[in-house]
Amino acid sequence: MSDNMTESYLLSTIFQRFVRLNKRFLEKYLREQGITYEQYHFLYMLSINPSCNQNFLCEYFNAKKSLVSNVLRNLEDNHLITQKIDPNNRRSYIINLTDKGFEVLDNIREKDKEFEVKFFEISVATREDIVQNFEIVYNTMLKEY
Repeated sequence: MSDNMTESYLLSTIFQRFVRLNKRFLEKYLREQGITYEQYHFLYMLSINPSCNQNFLCEYFNAKKSLVSNVLRNLEDNHLITQKIDPNNRRSYIINLTDKGFEVLDNIREKDKEFEVKFFEISVATREDIVQNFEIVYNTMLKEY
């Protein structure tokens, strides 16, 4: 690829291409676990934000309440999450992963790490540097939007 071609790609385009490849790589493992790529990301978000509610997820994923409700219902039907009425707001539910949810998430995250190692052939230290730099960019952008 020429330098001109590389320069013409926006980071967002490269990220989207990366996500499509990641999704393709994980599809087999996701099917084995009985969840979708989107549900995987919900499980991950719930693992780092325990006891959150649906409004938090709607805002984080920039998704309609009906979409988030459907994803949560499917996850609950598969015993991957629990939803309990929030004692401080009876119209809201507190959402947490179940033990099975953590197990499924851990299995898929291992495959996700394999994806990075296999295709990037980078050291753990380099990967951590990349992640740290993208976190800085993300947090800076988050302040703006």
